[in-house]
Amino acid sequence: MANIPIWPGSSSFHPGDTPFGFYDNDPTFEKDADKVCTFVTRRLGYPLVEIELQAINIYAAFEEAVTVYGNELYAYKIRENYLTLEGAPSSIDIEESIVTPNLGRIIDYSEQYGAEAGTGGNVPWRKLEVPLTSSVQDYDLDALASQNGFSQSNDIEIMRVFYENRPASALMMNAYDGFGFGLGGTVAAGIDGVGGLGGFGYGGGYLMMPLNYDMQIIQQIELNDMIRISNYSFEMHDNVLRVFPVPTSGNPGTGPVKEDGITLVAGGTGYGSGITGVTGGTGTGLTINITQVGGVITGGTIVNKGRGYSNGDLITVGGAGTLGTFTLAVSAGAAGSMWVEFMLKSDRSSASIVEASEKIKYVSGVPYKNPKYHEINSVGRSWIFEFTLAICKEMLGYIRGKYETIPIPNAEITLNQADLIAAAREEKEALLASLRAFFDETSREKLLERRTMESNFVMEELDRVPRVIYIG
Repeated sequence: MANIPIWPGSSSFHPGDTPFGFYDNDPTFEKDADKVCTFVTRRLGYPLVEIELQAINIYAAFEEAVTVYGNELYAYKIRENYLTLEGAPSSIDIEESIVTPNLGRIIDYSEQYGAEAGTGGNVPWRKLEVPLTSSVQDYDLDALASQNGFSQSNDIEIMRVFYENRPASALMMNAYDGFGFGLGGTVAAGIDGVGGLGGFGYGGGYLMMPLNYDMQIIQQIELNDMIRISNYSFEMHDNVLRVFPVPTSGNPGTGPVKEDGITLVAGGTGYGSGITGVTGGTGTGLTINITQVGGVITGGTIVNKGRGYSNGDLITVGGAGTLGTFTLAVSAGAAGSMWVEFMLKSDRSSASIVEASEKIKYVSGVPYKNPKYHEINSVGRSWIFEFTLAICKEMLGYIRGKYETIPIPNAEITLNQADLIAAAREEKEALLASLRAFFDETSREKLLERRTMESNFVMEELDRVPRVIYIG
């Protein structure tokens, strides 16, 4: 140990003396490096005691202290601004930038709620017709989706089952008519709906209702279409739609049940013209516009399909004292349609993952570099000096721990290895805790709280100012 040179009392820093060389070419760092050596060794007892350190050991501790300070500072800035930084270009010069918070990522996060509620979001809703068949009550929507090109099994998630008639807003009429204020509504409310209100004429007498009232009316109309107008109610189990009551065909005009699909198969024979009455078959209400060439019926166009006709019915067309016959092809069993809106689970998954090869994607990707030593103010440098001392104290403790006692004539010297290491650890923990507390106190949240408190204190002070009443 005696043959290894130790601290001689002075030092001379040169670029390359630190392990990593992060700050070796910073003139301010070069100037402070030797001052830090003097500071550390004198705090450790030199020249009263020998310091078993070399200048390069202290330079290494100095470099580490600056790097730790920068890491703590940048970690705080990342925590403070990451919600804004995520997704930003990774090429930005973050150290020379001021980050202003925005709602971009918060809006991105909230899109998932809009997608689930059907009010927006980043996942599309798809629409699918469910043709109902007479006497069939259960419909496998996964299979139906597969038939319509959505081939991945069990990929659909049903969001809404509905019967859609007309947009509810189209049934609102005049938004200023309140609860039906027109020719009848105004009279019901005790207002002359014919002459208007105050002689302003038709449309002038209205009672403006709150917009939330209009929204409730629209919702009521939509639910009315889905529940009252629709012929069916339903329940869902594992994407199997069960319809109540059991669908039947041939009931036009009652919710989603459509008219029978009827087409003319055989050509007509006989004479006639125009729209004529129809007899025969199992149904009623069929009307055909026949066509003729030279007085002979050559065909016909269905004007009213009626209801209740069966496939193969032979019907007779009456007109102008002559008869014509047609054979009907009826889409037996058709019972209208319901609709479903659904989301593909694969769409939801893919919408949650955005490729961002040139973007900031994680906290370790925020492009902070090592701090510029010459830009650190005196408050920061003071912390760095103290942290350098703590590192050197710990280092010296480990060195002295190699020989707990040193024999001398008629006695031995016990070194203070344990005291140095314990003190160094306590000092490092205390310095880190104080630095983090300082950063937290300067966070955006704390600064806004302090500004609010200051405003409240000012208002309290102003409240104590006498309010003089002047009588002139």
